[in-house]
Amino acid sequence: MKFSGFDHGQAVCSRLCSILGFVVLIGFPRHLHGHADIEEIIADLTKQIQAQPGSGNLYFHRAEAHRLHSDWTNALSDYATALKLNPDLTTVYRSRGQTLYEANRPAEGLAELNQFLKLQPGEPAGLFIRGHIWMRLNHPQEAAADFRASIAAHTSPEIGHYIARAQAIAACGTNYIQEALEGLDQGSKRWGGSLQLEEMAIDLEVSRNNFDGALRRLDKSMERLPRKESSYVRRAQIMEKAARPSAALESYRQALKRIEALPPPRRNVRAIIQLKNDVQTAMARLNFEQTDAAKP
Repeated sequence: MKFSGFDHGQAVCSRLCSILGFVVLIGFPRHLHGHADIEEIIADLTKQIQAQPGSGNLYFHRAEAHRLHSDWTNALSDYATALKLNPDLTTVYRSRGQTLYEANRPAEGLAELNQFLKLQPGEPAGLFIRGHIWMRLNHPQEAAADFRASIAAHTSPEIGHYIARAQAIAACGTNYIQEALEGLDQGSKRWGGSLQLEEMAIDLEVSRNNFDGALRRLDKSMERLPRKESSYVRRAQIMEKAARPSAALESYRQALKRIEALPPPRRNVRAIIQLKNDVQTAMARLNFEQTDAAKP
């Protein structure tokens, strides 16, 4: 966004947009930029507003910065001012709806997103945000519809879009899990394989007790991994759920074997030490249960 005659204002807006590029959609990490960065941007925008008090765009960008700073009150105030100064700034409704969602006021946020999508039907980011609001309001079918439409309208949907859609579809009931899985497979194909999407698919297969399906998916994802200790632990856990203790024990053994084969600098990090302890505890438990079961 250009601010006529104010090069510094352009730089401030550019910095803000670089941050918003990471966090404009719900579910993206807020910690990518520290509070000091946002506070500096807010201070700079405030100076620009003092020089151009009639700029709705400046108020909008400061509202976005306040939202990233989790300052809902000032964000909502600046959004209102931005819209008053520039009634054509319809993006305010979308951002205000997201702010209300993040402030745990989803019903109010829904009204804002409904208004935004009335003005800009089929806008993918608006649909995506409204989908999250529907989920917060425990309306998974409406959420799934919005997530489907968002992906269909998006030129380059991200992994988060596919995860959100699958979560909403699966929340509609066990009968919808197959559709959720097909959607995850669609996303995985688009991204040339995604461990996040594959992990979620494995979890969904387990949730409907399709253990063989979960193991097939896990085996496929393991083929691409240079390190497999965690995957063998996951395999063992699935085997336990499937009531196959001997197979589970063997998978734990394979995990332990790979942990012990790691070079010391990798083997001695906290996460691997904890994983090894968990594996050894599980193996001891399974050995005890098998021995106990063999007693007359």
